[in-house]
Amino acid sequence: MDEYQTRELRYLNKLYERGESTILVVYCNRYVSAGTVISTFCQDKNYMFYRARSASERVQLHLWATELRARGVSISDYPDFKEFNQVMNGFRDKPMVMIIDHFEKFVRSSDSFIRSLGSFVYDDQRPPVMVILTSQANEWVENSMVDVLGEQAQLIRGILKLRESDFKVMREYFPKMSYTDAVQSFALMGGKSSLWHFFDGTKSFKENLCEQYLNRESYLYQIPLHIVRENLRETAVYNTILYELASGHTKLNDLHHATGYARAKIMVYIKNLIGLEIVEKVYSFSSSGRENVQKGVYRISDPMVHFYFRFIYPYQSNLQLMSAEKYYDLFISAGLPVYVESYFRQICRQFLLRCDEQGRLPIRIEEEGEWVGKLGSIDIVAQSETGETILGSCSWRNKMTKEDFEWLINCSRKARLNGDYFYLFSGVGFTDELIELSETDSRILLLGPDELQV
Repeated sequence: MDEYQTRELRYLNKLYERGESTILVVYCNRYVSAGTVISTFCQDKNYMFYRARSASERVQLHLWATELRARGVSISDYPDFKEFNQVMNGFRDKPMVMIIDHFEKFVRSSDSFIRSLGSFVYDDQRPPVMVILTSQANEWVENSMVDVLGEQAQLIRGILKLRESDFKVMREYFPKMSYTDAVQSFALMGGKSSLWHFFDGTKSFKENLCEQYLNRESYLYQIPLHIVRENLRETAVYNTILYELASGHTKLNDLHHATGYARAKIMVYIKNLIGLEIVEKVYSFSSSGRENVQKGVYRISDPMVHFYFRFIYPYQSNLQLMSAEKYYDLFISAGLPVYVESYFRQICRQFLLRCDEQGRLPIRIEEEGEWVGKLGSIDIVAQSETGETILGSCSWRNKMTKEDFEWLINCSRKARLNGDYFYLFSGVGFTDELIELSETDSRILLLGPDELQV
């Protein structure tokens, strides 16, 4: 169990130990494994589990009743909510946990599901019950659930989003994989831990990609297509925007000229993509150097979608005509280092935040982010409550040089950020000149792959 899952488990146990009846929504990305947190939480507890299906209210209760009868419970073949609650009370002789998975399917088929659940849960005459409603429908939970439930939403007392795992967890999952191959794998799958098992930790990234992805029938290949088709209509428009974003047209005006779509139209589609966590708007760290900030920048935030539109979508005809290995060499290999660069920055930020949690930094981070300038950017900005600042620069492809450090200083002036410490990250090392400078300047810390794996 990773650090995120440990914190989430601690939160659930804290709620349970209060001894109060409650209804809690726990949701996550469909490719994030929530099973470990929930199963660990339920250990040594009086619990019941039901996975909702896409069905009418009548059939839904019938299916649940069928599962209960298989356990020896006496209940009608087609019970109503009143009978169901009476039967559930029979399990409530002591504190109880009830897990209802894919609960949004129950909500969609029943206007009274949450109301009936609330009448069962908030019965002060009986031992407490903690109901956990789980879902992988991110967009629905965040943008539609409250409106759909109306007044019934007040019966839900808490919402917990399970986060994707960070790179450190992937390294632990693939202990035999080289650091380079692991970073490249993270740039493809990110923290979607339920997908990691498709890769073999003893093989290279190229071997895994050719065997498990560069096949139109493979599961991994279908995921980005599924993400777009399942959640969005007018896929031709969305595909066009995603392709242009992956090609480097990240500003609204650039997208307008590249796609030919009106700016207002693009913004409508971008907003939908942001709601699905496929695209994100880039915000710069707040500083007084606002006149030098590049505004209106967007980028693909889902690595599976990003990789597909960068390396597969433009060259699909070729994928049909040649072997996976040849396709990789011709259409992926050369552009991969540039693509991986942005995900290496994510890994460096995760490392810095982990060091902060462990008290290993010279400051305590109150706010962190990045600064995207018109002429140069700062990959990492971390600031304490009193204004002490760490500025970071990341390079995956090239050795970091003294000139890179000087450029970071130049960008910090444009951003009007005074760096107290400078953290320089590199996937391939540092020049001798920069190493010598770091030995004489205590503000500079050089971090390569060996340090980042701690």
